[in-house]
Amino acid sequence: MKLHNTKVFNLCRIKKVGLEKWAKEEAGDILDKYYYGAWTL
Repeated sequence: MKLHNTKVFNLCRIKKVGLEKWAKEEAGDILDKYYYGAWTL
């Protein structure tokens, strides 16, 4: 289930880099990154 996987992935990224950094670097392009791109931790 892609939506659940996206939530878990985002939580792992937030835990790794912190909420503020994640929001600045990741949140703006979620649609492009998680639906059309590759995932990296």
